[in-house]
Amino acid sequence: SPDEFGGAYINVYTTELNIRNAIDIAEREVVDAGWRTERVVSAALNTADDFSDEDSGLQYYEQALLDGVVVVVHAFPPQHTESDAFH
Repeated sequence: SPDEFGGAYINVYTTELNIRNAIDIAEREVVDAGWRTERVVSAALNTADDFSDEDSGLQYYEQALLDGVVVVVHAFPPQHTESDAFH
C-alpha cells in the first residue's frame, strides 16, 4: 500500500494527444492507484523516436499504444528526504 512509502515519482504514458487532457488522465490514474499528486514535474508529447534506448521508457510507450494508459511507480521509503539521491 502507498502508506508503506514516503512517496513516489510516477510516470504515466497515455495515447491522449492533448497535453491538458493527458495530465488530467495521469492525475486520475495516480489517484486511482491510491496516491496523491503533489505536482506535475513535466508533460510531453512523444514519438517512439524520442526514446533513445530500451531503458528510456520505450517499453512503457509501446505498452500504452496497446492499452491506452500505463502507470509506472518509482516508490521511495518513508525516511526519504528531498536531499536523498535516487538513481
